[in-house]
Amino acid sequence: MDRKIKCLITDFDETFFRTAITAPLKQQKPIDWEKIYSLIPQFEMYPGWSDLLKWLKDNNIRFAVREKIQPPFKYLSLITPPP
Repeated sequence: MDRKIKCLITDFDETFFRTAITAPLKQQKPIDWEKIYSLIPQFEMYPGWSDLLKWLKDNNIRFAVREKIQPPFKYLSLITPPP
């Protein structure tokens, strides 16, 4: 049976981006999500993701992020991918 990848689904935190700077804020109750969102421009994309995203696009494979932030892609424009 020939199986073709149709979609890649991933998490956001510590999978796609380095988000460790938000860890102390996530320990506080209640969580101040707006403060966490304000740190998004400081997140760094892990090496290889830019190449993988291009490969997915070139091969017509969908990409989805499953995360608590709603919607996560609203915030991706705040992040500059690595060169």
